[in-house]
Amino acid sequence: MTRRWFIAAALLVLSCAGVGSIAAQEPKTIDPQSLIGEWWGDMVGDAYSWKTYLTLKSVQDAGKLAGSVYVVVPTTGTGTAYGNRDNPVTATLDGDRLSFAVMNGPEYTVTVSGKTMTGTYRGIRISGPVSFTKVK
Repeated sequence: MTRRWFIAAALLVLSCAGVGSIAAQEPKTIDPQSLIGEWWGDMVGDAYSWKTYLTLKSVQDAGKLAGSVYVVVPTTGTGTAYGNRDNPVTATLDGDRLSFAVMNGPEYTVTVSGKTMTGTYRGIRISGPVSFTKVK
């Protein structure tokens, strides 16, 4: 009986190890050229929601894309928006993960899936979820 118990336990351990290796698959590889275009996004925080416009214009070296980002930040009082328009960015693509940072602003890390990107942003006093949709 002890031998049967040992064999059953060994088979269970081996089958669980196989499941773990399936779950740890490699990330998808995205063609950087497919990301060229305009992406419109939303940054959400505890007390705000900001629009973010990312334009990826060209593929540089392997895994690098050049473009610009525009974060619309509401101001108090007048209801108008302050925009840090056309900030240059260099985005880094690693598998299906894209990361970029706005100068003196937040850093973004998103996962690309077709015409959508979802992930997080982090700044000095702000952080939260972000999502983008490709519009052109």
